[in-house]
Amino acid sequence: MHDARGLAPAGWHVPSDREWVGLTDYLGGQTAAGNEMKSVSLWAKNGNGSNSSGIAGLPGGLRKSNGAFNVIGELGNWWSSSEFIADIAWYCYLNYGNGVAVGYPGSKDCGFSVRCVSD
Repeated sequence: MHDARGLAPAGWHVPSDREWVGLTDYLGGQTAAGNEMKSVSLWAKNGNGSNSSGIAGLPGGLRKSNGAFNVIGELGNWWSSSEFIADIAWYCYLNYGNGVAVGYPGSKDCGFSVRCVSD
């Protein structure tokens, strides 16, 4: 899978929404996978995870379309390479308040984290 934006180095790629869903399913489904993916520290209000997956997802929050940063420490959002429609793409969402890991469509004007996986 080629990343036309140049986000991933050679031999790596930004995962598709299908890959995120596959990981979520493997880790116990949408209601449990978030705890397996979250780091063991830095999440607000002791919303840390077990990191049993080895992903160590950090709560990077997001950058709004106006350039302001928001919810750092509370949310982790990672882009997928899958488009929903022209200016919207799928992303994986984690929240400090629960173990949910779910995909949502988000505006490409926002800034989320990017995770690369080996080809």
